[in-house]
Amino acid sequence: MLLSLFTLGCEPGDDTAGVDFEAEASISDAMPTAMTVRWSTDAPGTSRVEWGTGSHYGERVELAGTRTEHAVAVAGMPAGTAIHWRAISEIDGETVSSGDQVIPTGSMPNDLPVLSVESEEPVRAGSGFVLSYTLGSDTSVILYDRKGNPTWWQRNDNANFMPTQVAASRDGRGILYSAASYDREEELGAIYRVAWTGELLEATVTPNAHHDFLEHEDGTLAYCMMDIREVDGQSIVGDAIVEIPPGGDAATDAVVVWTAWDDLPMTATEAGDSGYYPYGLDWIHCNGLSYNADEGAYFMSSYALETVMRIDRERGELEWMLGGEDSDFELSRAEAFSHAHSPTYRDGTLWIFDNGGQGGTAPSRAVAYTLDESAMTAEQTWSFDADGAYSSVILGDVELVDGGFLVAWGLGGAWQDLDADGEATWTGSASIGVAAGFAAHVPMAGGPAE
Repeated sequence: MLLSLFTLGCEPGDDTAGVDFEAEASISDAMPTAMTVRWSTDAPGTSRVEWGTGSHYGERVELAGTRTEHAVAVAGMPAGTAIHWRAISEIDGETVSSGDQVIPTGSMPNDLPVLSVESEEPVRAGSGFVLSYTLGSDTSVILYDRKGNPTWWQRNDNANFMPTQVAASRDGRGILYSAASYDREEELGAIYRVAWTGELLEATVTPNAHHDFLEHEDGTLAYCMMDIREVDGQSIVGDAIVEIPPGGDAATDAVVVWTAWDDLPMTATEAGDSGYYPYGLDWIHCNGLSYNADEGAYFMSSYALETVMRIDRERGELEWMLGGEDSDFELSRAEAFSHAHSPTYRDGTLWIFDNGGQGGTAPSRAVAYTLDESAMTAEQTWSFDADGAYSSVILGDVELVDGGFLVAWGLGGAWQDLDADGEATWTGSASIGVAAGFAAHVPMAGGPAE
């Protein structure tokens, strides 16, 4: 039910002059730090909500297109705070507004991890949010503001629940996250689509899925799947890339795009087994998956093979491997990586998170390689290791953001923004015992309301 400003018992803000239409806001029952704002205009216009802790606002949510009935979901607001907001439409070059209004947000769980923040300049509104998940005594999907406060979250009472990847949905309506069994004894995974206002919109069951997934532009979901087969009486855990439509039935709608069994010699041995899977020997261990639409190619990182693979989506064929014993590119020992995560390929450059040598023999770092696929040469062109401040033999993530980078340090329990020169501009650190999961930069927390 929509509650108007006055129904909630709040007073309007100071800037009430020039009110052109009435708008109503309601705090979500499922997410006390999110609201839905609705208004009508006589002619089609744009939809924008500006909000902040004062009438200076600073944050905004705007929708594409024009309409007469406007419904905007706004998330990322701090808990227990009086939020100033106003709805704005532009109609035939004229700007009309609801004027400044105020609404209080509800409380959040008091045990969600709060980050300690360091920034080279005062933390300001409009710099976006960090979406990630935490592992430790608390396991939650969390959207952090730049002050380090949790502003949106998803928790599960099942102690066996483990988030594995997060992303803002392409349709702008909320968050996507994947989850699997923490102890890996249940062969069931799922990708959840949750509205900004906290309601579960969809759960796509993805049996044997693990570690990573992505959403294509048309909404198709792709994920890493354990492809378990028997070889000489021994179960071997290989990997496949699988696609499924959102909400699809895995038994009838899932399509295997590629499997390691078709392209790679099986090299798993008992002596080299990580012991990670209870189903069999760990052979490939996909731990990162991305897609480049211009190239029509997936990029998969393999923890066990210490390599990144390029896989043609249409043909379902392995095109090359970078790193590891069977690398198609030469890398010097000084430039080589080990146990990489989070591959991203753009315009001939591959970025990865390099976990570094096991036992701390080499630092964890974010690193870039420029590839010449004609000469099959690779050159390290950038590396950032935070002067060894963080180390993570598992997890770890690097994302390209507006010419800079967002790095999640895994077991190091920290997230960092880097500028285009690779200098840290913002650091959010969790308390000891909290690991930083894969992360995504979210420039705008909100979108179309259901």
